[in-house]
Amino acid sequence: MKPLEIAPLETWELGAAAALHALCFPDEPWSEESLRSLHAAPGVAGWSIFPAGQRPHLVGFVLARLLFDEAEILTLCVAPDHRRRGVAGELLAATLQGLAALGGKRLFLEVAEDNRPALRLYRNFGFSQIGLRPAYYRRLQGKAVSAFLMARDLF
Repeated sequence: MKPLEIAPLETWELGAAAALHALCFPDEPWSEESLRSLHAAPGVAGWSIFPAGQRPHLVGFVLARLLFDEAEILTLCVAPDHRRRGVAGELLAATLQGLAALGGKRLFLEVAEDNRPALRLYRNFGFSQIGLRPAYYRRLQGKAVSAFLMARDLF
């Protein structure tokens, strides 16, 4: 695998980000327009990860929102062919550092209770479950899946 680079998510990458989001979350894909609206909102920051010298060939991205000193990961996705290679961990580490540098003190997120790889990643990064959102996600087949609300302090 080529070395990866991480950089702030740019507006011109949002089409590729929407395509990647649809691949990663087919039950609830976000459109380029919705990503554009989020990306432009006050307090929203994002990071993209891509093979060195191949931007905008995104292999992952994250969007987070910071309000005062509390932050929330809105979405984090990694292309299926780059999973289980530490890519999500690199992206999450950059996000933690970036949000802390912006003044964040605590970070929150929701994760589907059936997303074992994401739960393992977040727990490995020090997140703890602080709540449950029953039937938070809807799958294509109509099945409702609860979300764990997780949090951790930033550096």
